[in-house]
Amino acid sequence: MNKEIYRGSLVFFALLIASVIGLGAQGLLIGHIDITFSYTSGSNEWSAEFRHGEWDNPNAQTPLHQVSLPARDFPISSGGERYVQPPISSYDFTGVPDGDPLWIFAASDNGYSWPGFRNAQIPGTFRSYNPSDPRVISTPQPWMTVELLGMTYAGTSSNPQFSLWQLQGTQVVQWMATSDGVDSNDIYYMKEGAHSHANMGFSSLGIYRIAFKPSAILDSTGETVIGATELVTFAIGTKAAWTASYYAGDDLFVGTVSGDESDSDMDGIELLLEYAFNLNPISADYKILQAGNETYGLPFISLIPSGTESVLQIEYIRRKAETNPQISYFPEFSSSLTSGEWDASLSAETVTSIDAEWERVVVSDPTNSSIENQRFGRVRVEVQEIISY
Repeated sequence: MNKEIYRGSLVFFALLIASVIGLGAQGLLIGHIDITFSYTSGSNEWSAEFRHGEWDNPNAQTPLHQVSLPARDFPISSGGERYVQPPISSYDFTGVPDGDPLWIFAASDNGYSWPGFRNAQIPGTFRSYNPSDPRVISTPQPWMTVELLGMTYAGTSSNPQFSLWQLQGTQVVQWMATSDGVDSNDIYYMKEGAHSHANMGFSSLGIYRIAFKPSAILDSTGETVIGATELVTFAIGTKAAWTASYYAGDDLFVGTVSGDESDSDMDGIELLLEYAFNLNPISADYKILQAGNETYGLPFISLIPSGTESVLQIEYIRRKAETNPQISYFPEFSSSLTSGEWDASLSAETVTSIDAEWERVVVSDPTNSSIENQRFGRVRVEVQEIISY
């Protein structure tokens, strides 16, 4: 028995040659979260961080670059963040066709990751004024503004979009949207010392980094003080959230670090396969699954008796379809390593549930080893670029 492991782009090849003469994370932030901006008069500087915890006292603090905010790829009816784009023109700014999925961090508490904005400011710092913006209907207030500067995306979509809006009665008030280009109108107003939540929409699965910039007018001098660009990362869907649980900051947007074909822990396993088979992408853990009981590892291929003959059997763990993992698994067999000569298994799978996310799959080669001089088995893993819900 000769056993080899072949790696290829988006594919895991676990090969076992049998002859007739032998057998052979970084982190995700969950809960009530405020993207918090503060201005310090003494140093004339802005700062930004996540504050999270209790609604009225979010005293836990985390730097923006260290974590991501995840959205679940489940429909709102099942407790997730996936909605359907309504056939209403007032929502066209999301950039999503009518009836297509739209992932939303809602303005109301979703019981999971619930981001908003906060201005942790000493009262009396900012000047009151009435903006010449028709979206703001108010008496003069000490405003802080948060401006959208741009977006970076990592994923399979050709049309990733971000938007932010609120409902004022029955009116949809669009504050930000990338679908029509980013300009000075992509701005959100907050009162000094206030805390608020708006709807944050994402058009596609993947990882987004949104660039914001705070500003305000000082009451003491009338000077406009503008902060630095601050980056907030959102992970939309199961696969994106898994990646963001191990990587953060710039690493999430560098293909050689966290792309599907990367191998940042240098253990010989591409990241997509680490995701598919429950391995750790930042710790060298090359491992073949132990048959029958283990819950992580590359597929185990063995030659088993079948009557008077022997057949190949593949055992592997698989992410459950109901978790919407954004990947598909294909156990296949062949008598040759020539490209294009692999056949999907025609045998029935034996599937055993492990937990809410994982299941164990066993499938056998329909061709026994007495018919072919050698047989090969593999599990092919592919990213689902288009998902039908």
